Amino acid sequence: MTPKRLQPDMDELLKVIDDVEAADECTTAELRQIADEINTAINSPDAEPPIEALKHRLEQEAIKFAESHPAIASATRQVLDTLNNMGI
Repeated sequence: MTPKRLQPDMDELLKVIDDVEAADECTTAELRQIADEINTAINSPDAEPPIEALKHRLEQEAIKFAESHPAIASATRQVLDTLNNMGI
């Protein structure tokens, strides 16, 4: 994966997760795990991550957070958009 295009979106997603975790760590645990897996994938060029599965899980998290945490949903959708724009 090409980390340069995706890294700013991942950084923003992690920042938003950190902001919410201060109030409710349990709520964001799955999303943080997905973000960590994507970060590992973009920083390990030889790795072949199950990107479709990660994208599906990320989409489910965006849906889950749409009403309760719109900032997380927005940041999550931005990561998905960037992955799609990269052809991933």
